[in-house]
Amino acid sequence: MNKELKDTTITVCATQDTVESDSFNNTYDENATYPVVNVTELKEALTNDGYYYGGGTAVQVQEGTLVINGGTFACEPFEDPYGYNFLINCVDSAYKNGTAKVIIQGGTFINFDPSNNSAEGAGTNFVADGYKVVPQTQTNGDICYTVVAE
Repeated sequence: MNKELKDTTITVCATQDTVESDSFNNTYDENATYPVVNVTELKEALTNDGYYYGGGTAVQVQEGTLVINGGTFACEPFEDPYGYNFLINCVDSAYKNGTAKVIIQGGTFINFDPSNNSAEGAGTNFVADGYKVVPQTQTNGDICYTVVAE
């Protein structure tokens, strides 16, 4: 009581306990990486737009504009018929009224074509003008869709 601790840094790292489970399994964060520990590392991690993995969705925009210039995006697919359709996604009502947007100018998307998907309805195109998608089928059957300048 009434003691002060000075000049100490505490880093808390958490991971999923094996008794926890999402709607698919208990390994949803097995690809998680060590967190950044300061603002400088956060800025560096964000500029290097890294490996983003989610359960059904890697990124969901609730409000504002998401601009993707690079990185690799993957997710654990939802059950059929949804699959990988929501890897990059907006809240439906916010997308419809224009308060949530996605502009993609680079990056690789696993099993999700950002130029032709159903995240916001059939034929959704998040790819910016002047860019195109180059698909490449992998040996494991996954398709990598990479966005490049035309």
